[in-house]
Amino acid sequence: MESRLEHGYVLTDDGAIQEIGTGTKTFVSFTEPELSTLRGKIFTHNHPSGSSFSASDLNLASTLKLKEIRAFGTRKNGDQWLYRLSPGAKGWPNSNEVTASVKAAQDREKSHGFDASNA
Repeated sequence: MESRLEHGYVLTDDGAIQEIGTGTKTFVSFTEPELSTLRGKIFTHNHPSGSSFSASDLNLASTLKLKEIRAFGTRKNGDQWLYRLSPGAKGWPNSNEVTASVKAAQDREKSHGFDASNA
């Protein structure tokens, strides 16, 4: 799927794939009923920018105790990619831990000259 907007999908308990959320170039937003639908499920979405998970993605996974979160897309050079993340044995970290970890990872990337938007 190639798109300049983000699109979200949830794998329901009966195995169906349901489009969920309203997308822009940089995020998918959800209504309260959609958030309830996502809780404990597998959530997949595209990233038109070519980036990995955002802090918002990881906070969503943590808050809703997702079974798995996935992001996919095509980089500017044509390479297709898929990121997948599931909770560890202790579950998802809390939102404060997620935010701190994402910031630390982004700082490491920047210090090495990596810019995911150009990948």
